[in-house]
Order: sequence, then structure tokens, then C-alpha cells
Amino acid sequence: MARPKEYTDEEILSTAGQVLLEHGVKVATSVIAAQIGLSSAALFHRFGSKRNLIIQALIPRPPEMGLVESGPDERAIQDQLADIGHLIVAHMQAMAPRVAALRNAGVSIEELFKHFEKPPPVVMFQSMTAWFERAIASGRVRQASAEHCAMAFLGSLHGRHFFGEVLCIPITTSREDYIQSAACLFSLGCASAQERQGGMQ
Repeated sequence: MARPKEYTDEEILSTAGQVLLEHGVKVATSVIAAQIGLSSAALFHRFGSKRNLIIQALIPRPPEMGLVESGPDERAIQDQLADIGHLIVAHMQAMAPRVAALRNAGVSIEELFKHFEKPPPVVMFQSMTAWFERAIASGRVRQASAEHCAMAFLGSLHGRHFFGEVLCIPITTSREDYIQSAACLFSLGCASAQERQGGMQ
């Protein structure tokens, strides 16, 4: 007799996350188990409770901040902010339905953050603050509070989602156009005289 397939926690949580996002957090555990190829008892044995399974399956993953942590580079500040903007907005859009589902399951932000050494929003904020500190130190960005710059830039990236998804205001511009415009406007306000005259040339 063939041995039953063994699933890693990562495989189980990946499939469970897809089922929860498609059917909602009230979906029966048996439906999740069937989709994976396990019994409900096996799921409970691995994760203890449905609530813990929901949290583990939907918990937002930390953003990949390598592009931020390695910069700024020699390119124009506007171009770099646009690239960073695409990375961060893509992460936010991927995580938004997960956070919404967790809240529907009664999981508070405070409870969720206990599962991280550093919650994803903190990682993004600290990484962007350090990026602006380096940009200021190199003369690429005018003297200002790096924290204020990071807060303003990240806030501008959240703006489109807030107005479109939270306030339900029709947004006619594409995500690409919005990020490019935000990067342009932000760089116009923060770029140093050196940067305006040719950057690192």
C-alpha cells in the first residue's frame, strides 16, 4: 500500500490561504482539508485550531526590501522612488485582502503583530527612513527629517488604495501612472540642488 503523501506546513498554509481568500474565513475546515488532501483531524493536529490555521495561512509576509536596503544608487532619485513605489504598492495590494480576511475572522492588528519580530509596516518604514538618511547624507536629497520623508512617501503610496478602496472614489488613472506621478512630485519636493543639476555626474 502506498504511503499517504506528506505535506509540509508551507504547502498546507499556501493552499489553505487560497481557499480562505476565495471562500471567506467561515468556510468549513473540511473544505480546506479536502482541497489539501488531508483530513480535518490532521489539520487540527498540525495547527491546533481553525483560528490558528487562519492566522498562519493569511499572515502577511514581510516585504522584500532589498531594493531599498541597497540604495540609493547613481540613478535619478525620481526613477529610484518609482521603482520602490512599484515594489511597495505590489506588496500592499497582495497583503490587503489577507489583512481584511483576518479582521473578518476577529483577529486584531495588535494580535497579528505579535507574530512578528518586526511587523511588515515597521520594516517598510524603517527601511525607507534609512534610505532617505543615506540619500540626505550623500547630498541627493535636501536636508530634512528622514523619518518625515519616509512617512510622507509611504503615505502617498497608500493614498490611491485609500481613496479607491476605502472611500470608493472612482480612480481613473492606472496604478503605473499614479506611482510615476507620485515619484515625480515627491522628488521635485525633496531633491537637492545637486540632484536637480545632474545628480551624481
